[in-house]
Amino acid sequence: MFTENEPAVEPITDADAEKDLQVPAFADPANPTAEEAQAVATIAQSALAQKKHWRGKAIDPVTGKPYKDLIPAKENNNNAPHTPAVATPKLEETVAGLQLSEEKRSFGYTHKLSPEESDVVFSFAKGNGIKPSEALNHSFVKAGIEAMRRDNANAAATPGASHRAPVVEGKTFGSMKSEDRRKNFGAVVAAAQGR
Repeated sequence: MFTENEPAVEPITDADAEKDLQVPAFADPANPTAEEAQAVATIAQSALAQKKHWRGKAIDPVTGKPYKDLIPAKENNNNAPHTPAVATPKLEETVAGLQLSEEKRSFGYTHKLSPEESDVVFSFAKGNGIKPSEALNHSFVKAGIEAMRRDNANAAATPGASHRAPVVEGKTFGSMKSEDRRKNFGAVVAAAQGR
């Protein structure tokens, strides 16, 4: 891992790391004076500088590379606490998707549409280059929404299958012989229909 020209860097012990971070005793810890707060800020800046210094010298035991090469250096934003974050393309896509989702949700609520119906309206509007409110008044979209509502109503109204087989003369249709099936077919159908 190490070449002959590179000196090995000795690791820092916890005692070494803590000796420079001795925080002075405060007269009143709940209300530090300006001098005490400045002393703590100076210690914190010193600790950050030491961390940066040791990161530049420390070697990762797995890769054998300096940590400074493994951890990308951040620009010096420590002094500017309120700098705006740089927007990445993925972040912009996520924000745009959330905005579209919220627009669909509020549009659907306003026009009493389900989420699926709102998706249809927005897809039609995008494909035709019109506003969703204009697409909602288009006859094609109206017919599509009516068909979706009718299909959903039919699916919700259809009763589930009965798991009880009709019994005629003490036997189910599956347990009857072919002669009994022919003879009792009408009675089995009537029993299945609930007559």
